[in-house]
Amino acid sequence: MNKEDLKNKIETFYIKSLNVDNPDFLIALDAIKSIIGINLDQVKISLLDWFSDSLKGIKINEYKMNNFKNIPGAISFYSLESALLDNNKKKSYESIFYLSKVSEGTQVFEFLLEFSLKYTEDCFKYIWHIMRLERLFNGKYRIESLNRCVDLLMIADYIDCCPSERNSALEWDNCFNSKTDNVLLYYIVYNSELTRSDTIRRLISGKLEISSMQDCSSDDINVKEEQLIEGKLWINRYFDNLKIKDISLSQIILLDQIRSCLLFEKQYVDIKLFWNYLNKNLCN
Repeated sequence: MNKEDLKNKIETFYIKSLNVDNPDFLIALDAIKSIIGINLDQVKISLLDWFSDSLKGIKINEYKMNNFKNIPGAISFYSLESALLDNNKKKSYESIFYLSKVSEGTQVFEFLLEFSLKYTEDCFKYIWHIMRLERLFNGKYRIESLNRCVDLLMIADYIDCCPSERNSALEWDNCFNSKTDNVLLYYIVYNSELTRSDTIRRLISGKLEISSMQDCSSDDINVKEEQLIEGKLWINRYFDNLKIKDISLSQIILLDQIRSCLLFEKQYVDIKLFWNYLNKNLCN
């Protein structure tokens, strides 16, 4: 499969994923796209087949485009925040539409990412992956993608997360003992270069500060030598001998998160912790 055919297939899957009720398809598709991208000379067809099989029998909702009038004289992120907090979907769609016309799409996505970290338990993970997938298509599905983020925020359970008041950087070695399932994605988002990084990092720090920790011995490190040697290529190769029926969503997400963690030039933990985390959780 050449690169153009691969991109077209992922695009078809993305349109469908935006319009199914289960948002996990969006996370899965972004992960599959990234794992395949490790080695485009050997495209993992099994992952694409797994995704296609998973979509079979799933209802694809009809997308209805919202048409709003001319851009008002004043539009701000405050308007969008107020609409979201009021659970006003129509007003949120309207704010999204106008903001996408007067600002670069990434700014709107980052606002929604920050909002989700502040007010929801883990809706941020869906917004993060939608933002990454939308970037692949250069804004072609920007409104549809942003509206899907709004839909997910509308049904999320709201909390109130207080940003950390600490000025020092997180001690990630300790954070990897957190019981939260989101620790790898927190690491990825925290260390990504974002316009709203300052606030987003403080929100992630706040979440990790109140999360429960588990006891882990420093001697209990399970890392394979070939993982350290091959790096992300080991992740790509992992699926070589797996049949479609043996592939799971949790495997795909976990392996992609490890891949993302390994990409940072500057690491804040020993990379053995990533592989140790992977090996322990692949066995569960």
